[in-house]
Amino acid sequence: MLSIDGFEWDKHKAEINERKHGINFNEAVSVFYDDDALLIPDPDHSFLEERFYC
Repeated sequence: MLSIDGFEWDKHKAEINERKHGINFNEAVSVFYDDDALLIPDPDHSFLEERFYC
């Protein structure tokens, strides 16, 4: 089972994403803690850290 330690975000980018997508950062992050969520590795977006689609 995958363990998530936390999330980092840029405040300005979070504000832009909320206006663009209509969902705030805390709501978006909540899907990663859903027991029924399917987490898929996203190696194309970072070579320095693990990233996932949910």
